[in-house]
Amino acid sequence: MFTFERIIRFWLPATIFAVCVVLLIVRHDAAGMEAAGLLAGGGGGIVLVNYIQRVGFAGDVDRHKESESREFLERYGMWPGQASPELIAQARRDGMLEHVVLPKRPGATSSSGTGRA
Repeated sequence: MFTFERIIRFWLPATIFAVCVVLLIVRHDAAGMEAAGLLAGGGGGIVLVNYIQRVGFAGDVDRHKESESREFLERYGMWPGQASPELIAQARRDGMLEHVVLPKRPGATSSSGTGRA
């Protein structure tokens, strides 16, 4: 619960905003309002930087997926979505397609036993 990432992402801004609210309750003069505004801006800045960082890291995952799909294309001559399940299984055994999630095929049968008799 208290990892470094969670402290920076959640607890630090929450603590800053809580101090801001306490400051507004305790001091009603101009100096108290200025200090609360500065703290609110600092907490909002931390939240914004964390959000931008998360969006940037999400792009890295997409690049890894695309790179793995292109490696599969070079090795097997087709995209992962066009390949047979056996070829996909072989590629996964070879250490490829770790980040790629393949969609279900429309004609694929399930092994749950819900077929018609």
